[in-house]
Amino acid sequence: MRIIGKTALAALFLVLAASSQSSFAAQVYNVSTTLSHDGKVFGAPSVVVKADTDASVAVSGPRGYKLRLRVIDAGNGKLKISAQLNSAYGTMSPTLVVFAGKPAMVSVGSTTINITASRGGS
Repeated sequence: MRIIGKTALAALFLVLAASSQSSFAAQVYNVSTTLSHDGKVFGAPSVVVKADTDASVAVSGPRGYKLRLRVIDAGNGKLKISAQLNSAYGTMSPTLVVFAGKPAMVSVGSTTINITASRGGS
């Protein structure tokens, strides 16, 4: 009986360890953006980013830009999005708290970022 009990306990431990490991997988977010200047779009990158990790997109050329994004769960269906945009049209570093899946917009001068972030699979 002792061997069976120890075997059952070991099997239970392995099952619990395997199921808890999936719960530690990093949350990912799907982020879509539209970058514009004076109402004219100069970029529309979309990225998948792990929670609390930087993701960046860079495009070269006369209308080039570098966009860095970080997303953190803010609770109650909200996400905190930090962005840093360096472009031929200017620089901005906004931080927004938005509802997941709902579009948001931020402008500095005549440069605008439209952004939508939603939870993705893990």
